[in-house]
Amino acid sequence: MSKKLIGWLIAAAIGIPSLCLCGGAIYIGEVLPTSTPDPLALTSTPRPTRTPAPTRTPRPTRTATPDVGNGYVALALCQEVVRGQLKAPSSATFAKASESIMIESSPGMWLVSSWVDSQNSFGAMLRTMWTCQIAYTGNGNWVPMTVDFK
Repeated sequence: MSKKLIGWLIAAAIGIPSLCLCGGAIYIGEVLPTSTPDPLALTSTPRPTRTPAPTRTPRPTRTATPDVGNGYVALALCQEVVRGQLKAPSSATFAKASESIMIESSPGMWLVSSWVDSQNSFGAMLRTMWTCQIAYTGNGNWVPMTVDFK
């Protein structure tokens, strides 16, 4: 290797502007950075940081849902209680569930309000509003408390 080439390589390694006669070409000015890292450099290349693994949030444990019955079951059972108090039970047409109100007034106690179309003692069809209070005692057992007609 020639002394000029070695001088240029040293100058290139430490980043000094230089003059180089290499392979018949003349390079003047600041030396372009080399592909090898400079051992004398004061700054270091930052290392990529490692992203911490996401922490797993524990799933909440399921607690037992209290057995308080179902509003649709309360509606169906109240309709049967109302049907039993009509003059012509076979003529009864009840409101749809979407037209009825089913409220759990306290755990296991349901208040149901709706209407029924049925024949009276003269054979005329009448719409009657009714309200029923029914209690769920557990294990599929229901107890009707009150039925009021308006």
